[in-house]
This record gives sequence, C-alpha cells and structure tokens, in this order.
Amino acid sequence: MKTQMIKTASHRLVAACLVAAVITASGSDARAQSSPPAPVTVEDSIALLEGTILRRTADRDQLGRMLAALNVVDSVYKPLYPAWLVLDDDLRERINRAFRQRHPQVSRDTDVVVVASPEGSQILDLSVGSVNLGRLESRQTLSDSLDKEILHGMYQRKAVDLRVEPPRTDALKNEPQYASLAASAFGLRLMFSRGLGLEAAIGREEIGYHFWSSGDFSVRGIVYGLRLGVLLPFPYGYQTLPQSNPLAIKSSMLVGSTGFSGEYEYAFGESKAGIRLSVGELYLGSFTQKVPAGATAYSLHSSGQIYYAHKVLWGNDSFTFTGGIGSHQVTKNEADQTAGRVSVIEKSNFTSPVLRVDYARLGERLFGGTVQYYSAILYLTGWVEVVKNFLFVDVKYYTPVSRDPHPWEQKYFFMISPRIQITY
Repeated sequence: MKTQMIKTASHRLVAACLVAAVITASGSDARAQSSPPAPVTVEDSIALLEGTILRRTADRDQLGRMLAALNVVDSVYKPLYPAWLVLDDDLRERINRAFRQRHPQVSRDTDVVVVASPEGSQILDLSVGSVNLGRLESRQTLSDSLDKEILHGMYQRKAVDLRVEPPRTDALKNEPQYASLAASAFGLRLMFSRGLGLEAAIGREEIGYHFWSSGDFSVRGIVYGLRLGVLLPFPYGYQTLPQSNPLAIKSSMLVGSTGFSGEYEYAFGESKAGIRLSVGELYLGSFTQKVPAGATAYSLHSSGQIYYAHKVLWGNDSFTFTGGIGSHQVTKNEADQTAGRVSVIEKSNFTSPVLRVDYARLGERLFGGTVQYYSAILYLTGWVEVVKNFLFVDVKYYTPVSRDPHPWEQKYFFMISPRIQITY
C-alpha cells in the first residue's frame, strides 16, 4: 500500500515536470520568434524636432497675427470713429518724445492725429506723420497721465474726417448709374445706363474743325459703342468774307451739308479700336439761303477714319494715346438753278495719319487737354473743373501748321464755352 502511494506521487511529479518543461519550451519559442523593438536613430530624433519646431513656429505666427489684428483698427470702420488733430505744441512734444522710444526717426514737424473709441475711453490709433501706434502699442508706450491728457485734456484740437473719397473719374466716359448730362456751346450729350444715349455735336473735331468752322452738326443715337445719326447744316456762322474784328467769333467758310454720320468703337481692356464715317450732300434750298447768286462755296463732303487708342494711368494722371489713318474730301460748289441742284465744280481729297493724346488729371480738381494732328491741322483743347461735379470751362483751338490755310480754313479758330455736367 505504501509502495503504491509512492509510485502514484512519483507519477504526478513527473507529469508536473513535463508540463513545466513544455510551458518553458513554448515560452522560449515565442520569445525567439518575436523581434525586439528597433532602437531610435538620430535621423528620427531630428525629424521629430523639425516637426515640433514647425508647429511651434505656426503657433507663434498665428499669435502674432492675432495681436496685430487687435492692435490695428479696421480700415472699413476707422472713418466712423472720432478723430482729431492735436494743435497744442506742448502736448505734441510730449507725444513726440513717447513716440521716439519706438520710432527714433519721427519728426517734430509732422501732424499728430488721434483716433479714439466712440465713448472716448481708449486710444485706438495715434499717428505722427506716417508712423502710427495701434491700440496695444499706444497703451504700452504712453504713460497713464499722457493717455488721459490726450483723451480728456482741455487743449486745442481740430476734428479730422478720415473718410477717403474714391479716385475721381471723368463720369461722362463711364456708364452712369442712372443718367448723365453734359451741355456746352460745342454740343450736348445725354447718357443712360445700359449704354444708351443721345448726342448732338457741332463741328467735326475728328479732323480739327470744331464748333461751326465745319458748317454742320450731327445728331446721333448711342447704343453701347455704336453711334448713328444724321448730319445737318448749321444755320449760323457762315460768311463769305472773314471778319476783321479779332475779338469776334470767326465765321465758317464751309457750307454745311445734309447726310449720314456714324461711328463704331470696340473696347477691350484699356484699349479700344474704332471706325467713323460721315457723308453729306448739298441741297439747293439750304445752299441759296447762305450763298449769294452766282457765287461758289466750299463744303465738307465726306470724312472717314480708322483708329486705335490705348489708355495709361500713372497715379492720378490719365493719358490716352490714339493713332490711325483718315481721309476727307472738300468740294467747291455752285448753284445750278436750271437743273435745280448744287453742282460740284472741284474736288480736293486728303489722306493723313491721325495722332492724338488726351490727358486728364483725376485729382481734387479735374482738368485736362488734348493735342491732335491730322492733315497738317493742329487741334488743341483744354478744360478745367470750376464747380465740383457741375461746372467746367472748355477751350478749343485749331490752326494749320507747316502750310498755308486752304481757302475754306481760317488762319486759326478759337472758342471758349462753359460746360454744365450732371451725373446721377
């Protein structure tokens, strides 16, 4: 019995040893199969450091933008805040000394402008000339006593309007919101929105014959870049003999014709290209009303031009350069009572390049002018704004250059006229 118990205990011990051996072996195999973690290399550490630096730099830049936004006043709302010019010399000097802590180059002779919050409890912007301190910088730079003196002190000051007007333009050359009107002795122009309008012009400025020096006028409708209308004789100004009085308006030596007038202009960017054409005929009734029986008279029969123009803006100075080619025909005429018409007895044809420069100053006061050369005729204009956005004065002049005047031309033709301009 005792021997049997010993054998049983021996068997159990052997079985336990076998189980322990199997477990130990399997654990060894598992440890043998799993690879140890790879050591951290220098390259990994550098990449990790670079990533951290980039994130911290982005956080710093974002914080800087937030502080900058808090320091400046939004330009949209800045004109709505109270602002004034500091006129007291003692306070100006104190502000200049405080400014030079941050900006040593600040001049004593420049203006000091204060922008405050609506309730007057905080300085939003303080500028000395072109250098300024925002709301955060002014709080850090100015002492409490100086800050209080600027906001609430009893010193001499002048209110400042910070509203900035948009750059001025020649409103008649742009499409109006509702309508625009310009009227002078040289013509009338009425424009509506969507490119529609009506114009009446005296003379042929494209060839230099302004006012009644051409003897005719045109009435045309405007649809965007297209102008179409009629050409009619002007009832006044014709005289067979030139006036001797130098102060009088010189007469026209051309009899106006009746016909067609048209122009098409295509704009692209700051450039435009166009073509213009006018053709007219003389009728016996209107001819004999001006020309004595048996006398001859000259008439501008036709004119045409093709041109290209480009606009250049340098600050507030606007230049439009135009170049092209044109031609016109002048006829010598007499009344043929037998045939009941006006007969042409002589024709003169001219072809010439067109060179033109238009200038406009788009500043506080508008002014400008034009220089044009065509067929040895120098055409000059000038204009200036007298009452803002309402009253202008126009001056126009032409004279033949490098040749003698033709029989139908004056030695010079000068005219001045006020111009009323209204835009809605």
